[in-house]
Amino acid sequence: MSPVASEPATEQELTDQLRSACAELDERLSAGDAARSEEYFERFPALEQKSESAVELIYTEFAARCDEEADGLEQEFLERFPQYQTELKRQFEVHRLLAESMSASTTPSAGQKLGHYELIDEVGRGGMGVVYRARDLRLQRIVALKMILSGEYASDRERSRFRTEAQAAAQLEHPNIVHVHEVVELDGHACLSLEFIDGGSLADIAPDTYSPRKCAELVETLARAVHYAHERGVVHRDLKPANVLLTTEGTPKITDFGLAKQTGSQSHTSKTGSVIGTPSYMAPEQARGDVRRIGPWSDVYALGAILYTLLTGRPPFGTDATAKTLMQVVSEDPIPPSRLQAGIPRDVETICLRCLEKEPNARYQDALFLAEELRRFQVGEPIKARPISTLERSVRWAKRRPAAAGLVAVSTLAIVVGLVGSLFYSARLSTLLKRAEGLKNQAQQFNEQLVNALDRADRLQEETEQTNEQLRVALDTAEASTREARQKTEALRRQLDHSRRGVFALQLSQAHEVHRRDPMRAVKLLNDRSACPDDLRDFTWRYLERLCDWEQMRLVGHRGPVNAVAYAPDGDRLLSAGNDGTVRLWDLDDGHLEHRWKASTKPLRAVAWSPDGKSALGAVGSDVLIWNPETHKEEGRLKGHSETIRALAVAPGSSLVATGADNAEVRLWDLSADPPTSKTLHGSIGPIDAVALAPDGSLVAAAGEDRKVFLWDALDGRLLAELPGHVATIRALAFSPDGRQLASGGDDSRIHLWNVADRTLSSTLVGHLYEIASLAYLPDGKTLLSGGLDTYLKVWDLDRGEEKANIMAHRPHGLSVSPDGHLIASAGNDQRVRVWTLPEFRQPPVLPDSLPKVVSAQFSGDGRLLVGGDVAGKIKLWLAPEDQYLGDLETGSGPVRSVAVCPNKKTIAVANERPEVQLWDLNSRALLGTLNGHNDAVVSVAFHPTEPLLVAASLDGTATIWNYRQRELLHRLTGHTAGIEAVTFSPDGKLVATASEDFTVRLWETATGASEAVLKGHRQWVLCATFDPSGKTLATGGRDRTVRLWDVDSRTQRASITGFTNWVYDVSFSPDGETLAAATGHFSTNSPGELKLCDPQTGHVRATFADFLTPVVFSPDGVRLLCGARGGLVSLLPKVTTEPPGGKTGN
Repeated sequence: MSPVASEPATEQELTDQLRSACAELDERLSAGDAARSEEYFERFPALEQKSESAVELIYTEFAARCDEEADGLEQEFLERFPQYQTELKRQFEVHRLLAESMSASTTPSAGQKLGHYELIDEVGRGGMGVVYRARDLRLQRIVALKMILSGEYASDRERSRFRTEAQAAAQLEHPNIVHVHEVVELDGHACLSLEFIDGGSLADIAPDTYSPRKCAELVETLARAVHYAHERGVVHRDLKPANVLLTTEGTPKITDFGLAKQTGSQSHTSKTGSVIGTPSYMAPEQARGDVRRIGPWSDVYALGAILYTLLTGRPPFGTDATAKTLMQVVSEDPIPPSRLQAGIPRDVETICLRCLEKEPNARYQDALFLAEELRRFQVGEPIKARPISTLERSVRWAKRRPAAAGLVAVSTLAIVVGLVGSLFYSARLSTLLKRAEGLKNQAQQFNEQLVNALDRADRLQEETEQTNEQLRVALDTAEASTREARQKTEALRRQLDHSRRGVFALQLSQAHEVHRRDPMRAVKLLNDRSACPDDLRDFTWRYLERLCDWEQMRLVGHRGPVNAVAYAPDGDRLLSAGNDGTVRLWDLDDGHLEHRWKASTKPLRAVAWSPDGKSALGAVGSDVLIWNPETHKEEGRLKGHSETIRALAVAPGSSLVATGADNAEVRLWDLSADPPTSKTLHGSIGPIDAVALAPDGSLVAAAGEDRKVFLWDALDGRLLAELPGHVATIRALAFSPDGRQLASGGDDSRIHLWNVADRTLSSTLVGHLYEIASLAYLPDGKTLLSGGLDTYLKVWDLDRGEEKANIMAHRPHGLSVSPDGHLIASAGNDQRVRVWTLPEFRQPPVLPDSLPKVVSAQFSGDGRLLVGGDVAGKIKLWLAPEDQYLGDLETGSGPVRSVAVCPNKKTIAVANERPEVQLWDLNSRALLGTLNGHNDAVVSVAFHPTEPLLVAASLDGTATIWNYRQRELLHRLTGHTAGIEAVTFSPDGKLVATASEDFTVRLWETATGASEAVLKGHRQWVLCATFDPSGKTLATGGRDRTVRLWDVDSRTQRASITGFTNWVYDVSFSPDGETLAAATGHFSTNSPGELKLCDPQTGHVRATFADFLTPVVFSPDGVRLLCGARGGLVSLLPKVTTEPPGGKTGN
């Protein structure tokens, strides 16, 4: 007996079990085996849990046996399965009606009454049946009544199809599948009463009726309905536009399941070799008659064919001859829809062609996947499928057409042979000409022979001319092939470059996403040359590299592992101690070594500053040495321990120092006494590795190999608590700044957070892989730092109880936080001290005096001068790159919407929302005059790159070109139907671009003022425009929250950048043309704004930064990007290496 199947986990698995059981039972009964349904209920217990599954299995047995054992068979089944009597009786009734309908002899006519139906008119007639529009007299509704043709018109195949449609459709209840009201026998005719659909079918729809997006929406709806049928084991096998009916509202509904097939069953009506379906819409496996391979994937193919027809107005294949159509279906690739109908998006074409793949396993895995893919296209998300490459298409063609591929090879060989032959004939001609010349010299003697020779020469010349003509044709063909090959090579090169740039943009986006929480992973992403090749590393890459580099300074000098560090109270200096027995004092202004104390020949484990910050303390052997950091001299020692001191801590708010030693002794020292006094704190029994003092000096904590945290009252030395929880040696302790929390960590790689007030464990932080060696709080008390021997320095968010950043450092044995909390010093086993900055404390530098908001800015051509205009009407001047503020000019009113610096740096043009342009002299800082030519506000100005020309744009809908030196109006640019928001010259000065509120961008000829082109694509006001340095690309942005990239030579849109959260107010190209910056924030709105750095070739977004405003402008040397922010103008600077790899060194 077969083993009992496991319980199905999903509805699909239950369906698979049912199909398998039905197929096997039917096969065994057909072979004469006495198989019964009960056997399969034992093997598949889950089938009895759903009545419809059980009834389907039982009916499979009934249908297989009824031809041989008709008498008493129904009663047998009702007695064997009493629990399903109601369902079985209904199924047997349908079976009888279908069987009896085969003997019907007439087909009713319109106007006749059949049972409770009145036939109104005939609406369709096919090969197997007729469909009437009828009225159901009982329910007073209009239905479609379908019945099989009777008598001599009804074939066995048609009867089988009618039964199939009745059985298949009866299982399906879906809003996009024509509903079956009932199966009934009327006057000897087996009939289906169907939902009446009066909107025609897809076959009636005229070409170009639907947009590509609407086509995708419609086929998505059909795909979901088909998937519903597939889930219930029904494959349609004849999907086509004529079988998709439309309601008056345009809702599609699938009909005609006459060729439907039950998946998992053995078909007795379709034999191998028979062609099932409609040729233009059938899958290749149907066209070949390969019935065994027909399945849900065949319906996916048909859905793709329907989509193809909707997009192009014609099916993918179709000729007058059915055989020829079937041959095309099997062996030809469909013409890409975009070649037949311009404007079809590439993604929907890719989806369509994926459905039409010849091999079933190359299509979408099911109709649901197709529906989801179409949904992704409609909402603008990336689709999963990728277009077939030219190379792959060529290989597939060669496999299907080996003879044709061979012919191409033979043709190529023939051209080569022709070339060789032509050379041979040319040589032959030369020989004959020489011979003719010799005969000419002997003309008198050999006249008759000369005539004959010349005749032969003429004939040979004709042959040679013919050969030369053939050679010319061959050369022309070769040149054409070469041109085609070059074109294909260039297309492949562009495709490869686009792919490389896409991968690069994705890699930068991933690096930007993780750089705050895992900068080392971000660095690895950036340094991966396979995704970030050197030739693509632009400003974005260099800026992200800077953001990922948290290390501010590296202090080198120790001759062994560094064990401890301590910031001075003023934050300007740092102490470090290590295994080389030295204590070092570092000046953090420039990282130089201020002094080195050789304190011991043995490792030093602890260092600190005295509570008053005036002395440096170091644990040396069993003593604590005290040095004067100003005189660098030893001031005293704290003696009392008999064993080596491992830990040292101070309380900034008191005069107390705590120490812990190898012999489990903990001492508390009071430095206010003269000499300092100490007392021993009793309780621990194992070596001490960590001590900590509460900030106010009220509590002492110590821990070590006891695996407990001991807590004493600092005033009377009383042991307050022993806090168990760790399972290994504790090596680090730290009190929070408010003293309410105590953190402990050690060899069990866990951090315990203790509530000091009630001595309880409040939470545990898990993340380190190995021992934890150091802990420190930031001044806000909400952030904890931990250093582990797994080389990680981790930053913990204590409010959330989770890790928020992770730095692969250098096994930080000691940590110290600067007084302001902005810097972290770590002591590592790599003999170095490293100083880090957290991202939240690394804000871009702000230009001095850049408030109130600067709303427009421009660098001079040499980059030495920066000019900005603010909301108050002032022009601000800075000396770049030092950012030295030079002062301002009062224009009289504001805001200054646009400023421009002439190439010679002598004149500034200003647009401050007046109907004029102001010209200012930079040397005298005086107003030179105004250019008056508009009747509404001028909002944008630009200087010509080489000539004394200026262009101004106004909200009156015009732009003007001036000779600004002579104050002469040269041209007025008219054509826009609304205000102009931006204007710019091309880099060579030959073109002017204007961006308008009429949703268009216009190009004008500078010399004549004539309109060159109108660029349409934006769906709202266009607010900004700029050319790239080559002048071949124009970038525009607007209120439709997009940036569009235009090819200037062809005057066409090359790419569109979407995803902006607000209107795009400004765009700027880097000087090398490799980066495009676009910003949304504006002085006139309260939006926080955002900055996107993009690929100007493809439009891929490489990184998005929040809280930036306009303006955005690159410096001419490309070193920095100037952006607006709420705090003023800021500079985004990429990483620049100014120190040697070893960092600061102090010996």
